Amino acid sequence: MCEALREIMADELSEAERKGERKGKIKFFVEKIPKKLAKGKDLETIADELEEDVERIRHIVMLASKYAPDYDIDAIYNALNGEDK
Repeated sequence: MCEALREIMADELSEAERKGERKGKIKFFVEKIPKKLAKGKDLETIADELEEDVERIRHIVMLASKYAPDYDIDAIYNALNGEDK
């Protein structure tokens, strides 16, 4: 019975793991990008340093820029997730 339940739940667990990994990666970018912006780095430099494609991080860079110069990490993360107040 336990093995059958594990098989049924495998897809759901895999999906939850993928969502968790995605959230973690986004949180990483939301924490790193403002620090790099505060140092005066441009989009291309930030993408290169984070070893990411420019287009993948452009949205976060543009959003974080709206919170300059303080770069409230929680506000940026919430805005990115549509929870902007």
